[in-house]
Amino acid sequence: ITENATVREINLTRSYFEGYEKIGSIVGESKGVVTECTSDCILVGVGSVGGIVGKTSANISKCSFSGRIPRISFNASKNF
Repeated sequence: ITENATVREINLTRSYFEGYEKIGSIVGESKGVVTECTSDCILVGVGSVGGIVGKTSANISKCSFSGRIPRISFNASKNF
């Protein structure tokens, strides 16, 4: 989301998200505000994986994550 945007009161359960990087159950990458969100999801990714937001340079408040982020191992010689 952009720096002037706000995401508020999103509640996710029993969801699955998979990707390469910038993986978050509410927002992949945020420059804005994420507040009052909850998530109980499974997230799978290689880089910048976070329960609520994958990558942020802004504000996250009053959020909770109770899901899982399984550890992933991969062969570094593979092309992704």
